[in-house]
Amino acid sequence: MSRVVAVGPGSIVVFEGKTFCVRKFASADEVLAEDIENGESTKLPISIVASSQGEKIGLAVPDLATVSAKTWREGITKYKAIRPLLEMWPRPTEKVQAVADNLLVDLSTVYRWIKHFDETRTIISLFRKKRSDRKSKKLSPKVEELIVEVINSYILTKQQLKYKLAHRELELACRKAGLKTPHLNTFIKRVKAIPAVIVVTRRRGENEALPYRLIKGHFPGDNYPYSIIQIDHTKLDIILVDEVDRIPIGRPYITLAIETFSRMVAGFFISFDPPGTLGTGICVSNVILSKDELLGKYDLNYRWPCFGIPSVIHLDNAKEFRGNTLKTTCNYYNIDLKFRKVKRPNYGGYIERLLGTLLAEIHALPGTTFSNPKARGEYDSEANATMSLGDFEKWLITLICGAYHNRVHSELGMSPLEKYEQGIMGTDDTPGIGYRPVAVDEHRLRIDFLPMLSRTIQPSGVNIDLINYSADVLNRWVSSKDSSGRKGRKFIFRRDPRDISYLLFYDPDVEAHYRVPYSDTTHPPMTLWEYKALRRHLKAMGKASVNEEDIFKAFEDMKKVVDHSKVLKKQARIKKEKSASAPPPQAAERDTEPKQEPSFRRGKIVPFELEE
Repeated sequence: MSRVVAVGPGSIVVFEGKTFCVRKFASADEVLAEDIENGESTKLPISIVASSQGEKIGLAVPDLATVSAKTWREGITKYKAIRPLLEMWPRPTEKVQAVADNLLVDLSTVYRWIKHFDETRTIISLFRKKRSDRKSKKLSPKVEELIVEVINSYILTKQQLKYKLAHRELELACRKAGLKTPHLNTFIKRVKAIPAVIVVTRRRGENEALPYRLIKGHFPGDNYPYSIIQIDHTKLDIILVDEVDRIPIGRPYITLAIETFSRMVAGFFISFDPPGTLGTGICVSNVILSKDELLGKYDLNYRWPCFGIPSVIHLDNAKEFRGNTLKTTCNYYNIDLKFRKVKRPNYGGYIERLLGTLLAEIHALPGTTFSNPKARGEYDSEANATMSLGDFEKWLITLICGAYHNRVHSELGMSPLEKYEQGIMGTDDTPGIGYRPVAVDEHRLRIDFLPMLSRTIQPSGVNIDLINYSADVLNRWVSSKDSSGRKGRKFIFRRDPRDISYLLFYDPDVEAHYRVPYSDTTHPPMTLWEYKALRRHLKAMGKASVNEEDIFKAFEDMKKVVDHSKVLKKQARIKKEKSASAPPPQAAERDTEPKQEPSFRRGKIVPFELEE
């Protein structure tokens, strides 16, 4: 089942029990659709159209981590072969036939690949389907080994032996080993499964194989919306406070994404944790998903039509951008990852300028740390900090959607929102993009970007980082063995570092994820960052060996210390605010002889509102 749908002219949409056909884009975030029963036209938000398609999504979708490297390579090879055809309309038969000949498949097979990909816009549509007889007995490993030997020795050589003659050599080898010889058709299928470029290179040489090699693509230009997304991160020049007691917490980090065609902000993620795979993954998922939920969270009435599957995501070479989870998930959603060339900062110019613009705006907020100590001077950032993470996020969205998106961009000659609209709708001189590939299963997309772990399942459940998790759904997999029958079978688990009180277990039989909580449900939730801090704390105290109880006891002890500290700070702040709001003392009558100023007055205490 697909988790992506293409929305555009000709798309069939079922919404609120009615079937519509999309006629055209009404705006960057709406389509004009016609009711196929009565012919009436109506405008539908693309986000609603996408979510309505979610009803077609079944639970049986493989976890990306379970897809083998071979399957990925096959899917990517097919996609690279048909990619030029996807942009052709009408699609010349001779072009399709050329691809079929190159891959040694039937013409109808290539048309089927194109049809499947057009319906889903994901690489998974090109994977080889599971056979209904997948549990039946296959050729023995020894026979498979002999087939490979014969192919290498007789087929993939300059001698260019015919299939029947090579099969005769296989028959002799099998007879000698006392094995049953596979049928000639089975042998031919094994040969045809080899990429044509390899066969031609080994049989006729490099020059003869040139026509069979895939043409290497170039870095795509940003000539339509969501063609290229640039992502980078930085530490923000502001101190934020907690939501409850308004006590200063520290400076947050932001991972920010820009849509380079129009310079629209495509998404962001703010956290007090340093940038990592999680933050990058969440930012990418925010780029893909509709912003309606985020705008509704803060009751903001702005247009922010940036969502959909981007063609390319452009990143720098930082290690947090090179995780396997990010790479695998982007491959699945047909997103091409490109990395900035080392020591070539101009390749990330758009996002660098946007971050610079953002930081300059932040310097006007209470609690700013400015760009350096010299610029900050005697300004007390912590004392002036008033904004929580939620407050700052609302301010940022207002800045982005209310000001930046509507401000004329010097290089574009128009606002980013107007440029984006033109890219979707088209102009008198240039056509619009024509369709929008959008994600329809928000929950599953967020899971796909979470970090993955593999573990065996024991009678007590599964143990990760000394913490035990268990649930009934794990019971039938207890002590399972791998295909060799000798080692324990490892299963896929995903964990949200923002809350490690549960895991998401992928059941390979039903191809669905299930929530698995702490075995001891009395333990409080915590973040992975808090967990790592606790381990460092226990190690510093000399505890080389710890267990689950030690970890959660330390967590409770540290929470008590933090809560006590907050109370003290809050009381001190209340006392300061009361002192600041108290009326100034009445001036005493002057004595004829001056008196020494009391010690508590030597600090020249003045009312708060009179401080310079």
